[in-house]
Amino acid sequence: MPTLLVTLLNEERPPPWVQVSDWIDRNGPIANSKLREISGLDTLAASKQLRQWVVQGVLVALPAASRQQASYTKPELAELADLSLSLSFGLDNEI
Repeated sequence: MPTLLVTLLNEERPPPWVQVSDWIDRNGPIANSKLREISGLDTLAASKQLRQWVVQGVLVALPAASRQQASYTKPELAELADLSLSLSFGLDNEI
């Protein structure tokens, strides 16, 4: 069966933030390693980019046991996670 490979040279990749925002919306918190995979940045550049997004307020760092386990999410999603945790703790205490 013949096949045809088409390469679109005029298609630009979306900016890193658009890719990361979409990834978080579909998959949850993002870590440095996933940002590197998505963007092609090296470890140091990915760390700097994540810190910059935290300073800008578009990401928040989630609690982690170590720097290697750090992950980030959008502020509105972090608030939802905090709310669900507090609700589940309240239910656990009443049983």
